[in-house]
Amino acid sequence: MIPSLPMMPFAEPLTLLMFLSAFLGTLVSSILAFMSPMQRHANRLLSVSLFSVALFALTSALLINHSIFLVPHLFRLNMPLHYLVAPCAYLYVRAVLYQEIRFRRYDWLFFVPFGLHTLELLPFLLHSAAYKFHYLELLLVDVAGVTKQQEGLLPAYYHPVLKFVLGITYVLMQWRLLWQFSRQTTPASRRENHALLHWLRVFTLLNTLLYPPILLAMLLPVSGTYATIFAVGALGCYLLVTSMLLFFRPQ
Repeated sequence: MIPSLPMMPFAEPLTLLMFLSAFLGTLVSSILAFMSPMQRHANRLLSVSLFSVALFALTSALLINHSIFLVPHLFRLNMPLHYLVAPCAYLYVRAVLYQEIRFRRYDWLFFVPFGLHTLELLPFLLHSAAYKFHYLELLLVDVAGVTKQQEGLLPAYYHPVLKFVLGITYVLMQWRLLWQFSRQTTPASRRENHALLHWLRVFTLLNTLLYPPILLAMLLPVSGTYATIFAVGALGCYLLVTSMLLFFRPQ
């Protein structure tokens, strides 16, 4: 049974946006992971990045309309995956540009934050559904409570700030990859790969636009509820646009 708790403003359209983007993101990431015959390594990296965002969109939708009480074990399951979005996007761009078919020797370092965050959240993830149900009841009394919670061992807000800093770092590294590739290749080669390079620039731009709303939500002295709506809505739009581009233009 879903408890009667206050809903955030614009809950219905925001829930619809997040469910739609989660569905399309999951569909596209599944196609990339299991049905794409070319560039398997690169496409699987992109699949992981998109699926990580899609799972966040799904849990956000469930939290917004309080359906999370029906599936409490999904709560926090997505949080370690936040640390995979940016590094997998960066590794995808690198793999496409340099035709990589496997990880490099030290690429495992990119996944250390994901592993550590998973370990610190493991005690909560292993708790019973009843425990999580009660935790959610206390948390959602304040509609912006999810953004104030303590994730794992670090104090509240530490993980969001760390995820933001790492995300911006990887986006800058993506732009640097594209700049270096343009300098190293001939004009004829750039013309030959124009469509591919255009997609990688659009993808990197979409990744770049994902972070200003998060920064504003963390810094602006506005209601936490409206800051959350802004940041979550921007993420849903990012996933929707990226997934639609890949779905309708698979080349």
